[in-house]
Amino acid sequence: MKRTSFVRSLSTRTVSIALLLGATAAIGVACGSSGDGGSFQDTGSGAGSGQGAGNGEGGQGGGIIINPTNTGSTTSTGTGFSECATASDEATLVPLNMIIMFDKSGSMDNNDKWDDSTAALRAFLESPEAGGLRVALRFFPNGQCNGNSCNVNVCAQPVVEAAPLSSEPAPTDTQEQALVSAILNEDPNGGDTPIHAALSGATQWASSYVAANPTEKAVVILVTDGEPNGCNENSNAIANVAGDAFTNSGVYTYAVGLEGSEENLMNLIAERGGTSAGIFIGAGANAEEDLLVALQAIQGSQLACDFQMPQASMGQEVNPDQINVVYTTEGGVETIIGQVTGADACTAAGGWWYDNPNDPTTITLCPTTCSAVQSDNTGSIRIVVGCDTQPA
Repeated sequence: MKRTSFVRSLSTRTVSIALLLGATAAIGVACGSSGDGGSFQDTGSGAGSGQGAGNGEGGQGGGIIINPTNTGSTTSTGTGFSECATASDEATLVPLNMIIMFDKSGSMDNNDKWDDSTAALRAFLESPEAGGLRVALRFFPNGQCNGNSCNVNVCAQPVVEAAPLSSEPAPTDTQEQALVSAILNEDPNGGDTPIHAALSGATQWASSYVAANPTEKAVVILVTDGEPNGCNENSNAIANVAGDAFTNSGVYTYAVGLEGSEENLMNLIAERGGTSAGIFIGAGANAEEDLLVALQAIQGSQLACDFQMPQASMGQEVNPDQINVVYTTEGGVETIIGQVTGADACTAAGGWWYDNPNDPTTITLCPTTCSAVQSDNTGSIRIVVGCDTQPA
């Protein structure tokens, strides 16, 4: 099978930031802590100017503007961290697991919705940009995951379990081969649309995965063209399934509505699932491309803003109160992104927060800061260990 490469601005951005985050960059920024400096070498350029990274740094109007008054950040002086930092660790992206709960009810056979949406899903899975992503797949209604049985445990069993995609095409990429084969073996022949059971199963799978793998993250993507039909059809009850998974397990739910979906419900699911609003795909010539772009956007938004907590080395402990997140432009302008107390403390000012302040495993950028970083095609993120954490 020949791998098809779809070039999209956001998917290109995903690749760019992944490469940049894996690169090693020297840092020289202000620090309030003292120490012996370890083996850290300060070769910072001193490029901080009090304006953060301006519009001109990002090219084509895509720059990130970070300053103390509107982004929860403090501009670098180019000196200081060399006196206290014990390490400058790579900002390692948190592994992303995705379960796609895909509607195969009979209405999906109308207006080419099944052909268009499954073609987009295959293109997403076959794209080189999906390399490293772990994907599980489940269709509904199917078996006892239907509007009569409403068996959540059955709905929580993927037809293809999560495993990492590679940058190679199938059949070399065995996970891609399994996912694409599963799609090609399905038809839109389900009789109802048991959204409550399907979403409950998907969030159960994702929550269980996160509980078993606390250093990773999992998201749910619900794709449907219908209104609830079978099982619990109450909109609040359905949306609360996503809300509980987000509140209790940090599982985000994306609600992708194809033509025929109930807009208010999809928006409610997304809002309570931590993703603000539903994603709606119309029918017609652009449907396949629009869904592909939406799937790539979901991947990009989840990948770019969650990083693993630095690991201790040589018998030394990592003090969560001595971690700083630094944004650097290609031109060398460095900015400390300030810490907030948690997700609920994120405002338009931005910042970053720990998943668990007492025993952190993940560093997450606030939405405002995440959006700004994603819009800059040249910036990079570093995590500095050993200097007192700077607040937002």
